[in-house]
Formats: sequence, C-alpha cells, structure tokens
Amino acid sequence: MQKVQFFGPKRADMPTLRRTKAYGGYEVVFPTTKLLPVRLGAPEGFLLQDRLTLTPGITLQLLEHEKNIERTQPTVSLNGQKQPLELEHFLTDPALWPADVLNNTKYQLGRGYYHKSAFRVFGLAQSLGKSYLGASWYSPAATDRHDVLGLIFQLESDGKALQLVPVYTIPDVTNDPNTDMPRPLLLDTLPSGDLLLSAGGKLTQKAASGTWNALPSHLLGRYPQLLAYGALWKRGDWLVTGRQWEMGKTIQFQVLVSDAATRQKVCVFSWRG
Repeated sequence: MQKVQFFGPKRADMPTLRRTKAYGGYEVVFPTTKLLPVRLGAPEGFLLQDRLTLTPGITLQLLEHEKNIERTQPTVSLNGQKQPLELEHFLTDPALWPADVLNNTKYQLGRGYYHKSAFRVFGLAQSLGKSYLGASWYSPAATDRHDVLGLIFQLESDGKALQLVPVYTIPDVTNDPNTDMPRPLLLDTLPSGDLLLSAGGKLTQKAASGTWNALPSHLLGRYPQLLAYGALWKRGDWLVTGRQWEMGKTIQFQVLVSDAATRQKVCVFSWRG
C-alpha cells in the first residue's frame, strides 16, 4: 500500500505514482507532460537528466528507457523527430574490446545469455562543451537483469541524424568488490566541468586533456545516493529524490518531490515492496 503526504495545495500537473512491473512496483509519472517516468532501484542506474542541448538549436531527448525491463530499444527525439538508438554493432566491435572480453561476449550471445538489443541508457551529461551518453548491456536471462558491459559515447549531430562516437569502454560492470552489492552506474559532471563515471564502486574522471583517470573511492561520499541506494532525478520543474532500505523481509521505498527552482517540498510517496 502506498502513502502520500502533500506540502501545500495539490496541482493538476503534480507527479503521481503508477503501478509497473518494474523493480519496486511503482514509478513516478508526470501528468500533462512527456517527461520520462522515474523508477527506483539499483538495476536501472541513475538517469540524472533525460534531455540535452547538443548545440544551439539542436536538442536531444530520451523518450523510452527500459519501458518493460525487456529488450526495449531506447528511442530518442532529435529536434522533435523520433529515432531509435542503434548500438547493437558496438557490442561486438573488435576495435573496442579486449580479445578476452570479445570472446566471452560472443560465447554469451551464442548461448542466449546476452542479447545485442538488451541495453539501456544510464546517463546523459555535458562536459567542457561536449555531450555524452552512457549505455550498458545487461543479461535478459539473469534474474536481476544485471549490467555486464558499458560504453560512453560522445554525441554529435547536424540536427537530422545523431552520431555516437565511442570514447570509453566499461568491459566489466560488476558489483562493488568491497561490499559484494550492486552499485548503479552514474554519469555526471564535476564542478570543474570534467566528466565523472561511477561503475562498480569505482570513480573515473575524464579530464580536459581527454585522459581518463581513476579517482579515490572515498569521493563516493559526495554522491550519497550511490551509497544509500537512493537516486536523484530532475524532470522539468521537478526534483525527485528516491531511496530504499530493508525492513525485515520487505523493502521500504520513499520518493520526495520538490520544486527544482525553490527546493521546497511538494509531496512524499512511500510504499513497501
């Protein structure tokens, strides 16, 4: 059973909960808008934003993201024109992956454990005048549909077509070896403007020089959502903060919706999974 608490008068465009088969049982939806729903849970990672301005006059918006937690190809809108993200060929590109990783991928594809179309977008971010997209493949055959491989792409466009240029591979998207618990993938921008990637409990920074450097793991403390199984999303005028924790044999979920400009609380949803 879900509970909701409002802070002030209700509005027609207020976010609300909707039943879903995805992890957690509910997702946050935004009536009267085309904003992407928000879902809690480590299996999906943190999509901090769902749209980017690539260059003046060229806007990219993610339209579908793990709609059914199945082999759903994500779709984007480029200046209002829908087009699918076609990433399948990158999974077996020998120019991107070490030989052992590529051989294992082909083996897993052959036995049906991986699928080229089973991927999701886990991040959109901008850094030093460039735009990036993070995508990860997962195993549809695994019970938790865990991520296995990932890629960071630099995005380019002339307004008609989207070009994805691979700039960084994540050949082993694993659990945090220190806790043996899943860590959601995250792509973000540091205050310095550098790109930040969190994968498997490890932080990596893309500097202005173009090099990727490992960062001390204690910096994860700056991202409490990674440590506490919570998450932060911005959707339009709303800021959505979610977290989850165990209570005996059940999992407690909580979502706080605030005004993105004033940070004033609007409502809180809570339920047990």
